[in-house]
Amino acid sequence: MILKILYLVSKDYHDTKMSRVRFHSMKAIGKINSVSYYGPGWEGWDENKPCQENIDAYEKKTNMEEGFDLVIGFKPLDMKGFKDITYPKCLRYNEMFDKDWTIKEIVRSGADIVICHHYNDYVEYATLFGKIKGPKPIHFDFIPHSAEKTIFKPNTDPKLYDVIIVGATNVQTMLGEHYPLRARMVKLIEQLPKKYKTKIITHAGGNHSDSYTDKYAKEFADVINSSKIVITDCGAPKSRFGKYIEIPACGTSIAGDVYEDVPGDIEMLKEFLIEINMEMDDYEILEKLVYYLENEEARLDKVEAGLLYASEYTHEKYAERFMEVMSDKI
Repeated sequence: MILKILYLVSKDYHDTKMSRVRFHSMKAIGKINSVSYYGPGWEGWDENKPCQENIDAYEKKTNMEEGFDLVIGFKPLDMKGFKDITYPKCLRYNEMFDKDWTIKEIVRSGADIVICHHYNDYVEYATLFGKIKGPKPIHFDFIPHSAEKTIFKPNTDPKLYDVIIVGATNVQTMLGEHYPLRARMVKLIEQLPKKYKTKIITHAGGNHSDSYTDKYAKEFADVINSSKIVITDCGAPKSRFGKYIEIPACGTSIAGDVYEDVPGDIEMLKEFLIEINMEMDDYEILEKLVYYLENEEARLDKVEAGLLYASEYTHEKYAERFMEVMSDKI
């Protein structure tokens, strides 16, 4: 089955969005399907016309005879008449912790298929919408976060640090501190013995005009590769974020908390993760980090287990899982 897919996303988002994971996965999907990019800011799009009229004009211009099999939307409510598109409509979500907004977006966009990148979100929303009466059923499914293997991979550069913290910290959301373990570790790593080199890598933040070049993703991969151990966490949503793939894919040890966000996955996570969590006291956390810094063979065993795990979550694998989801829906 080869699908004709239209990815509706504004040109500005496509070019400037620093997080490239949604675009890397679409590129992989495009390797086994026909994927076209269109939307506000792309050549030919008329923001005064509804989506379907723009799509009709695009199909006429490109001499498409049978139209698209699927439309995938990003920020659908920013586009006029997205809900009235006549083709099956799909939304994909990295995070869904803002329930009011997420429910509104799903309902008002007229989504037919919703793909959740976290299993706990999938269970919650599939259950919730099963209880919400609507004019049509919405199909929910789950595809776990993956990483771009051409970017997130080991390199041979020397390690500059022993322990670093990556990702946003001190972020307040409706859930409170969104990354509680990271926020705690910012101060705690200062208590490691002085012989260890540590660094807090601040989030680059915002959008950038050259994000489409993958510049910032590549820089982040270099940062991961610069340290023996990288600290992150599952955050307040208790989700297996993309960093749980990106860090081990670089052949770097990952330290953080662990929750079962992929069914049956928790034992595999524990094989490569240096597990630290909010229930541990400061001494326990520091002792564990020091153990793996002082026992290189044990740390490298974790690295090998992480590389094996990450190999199952490339974007090629994401595309395969995407096609499995669509096989009985399109």
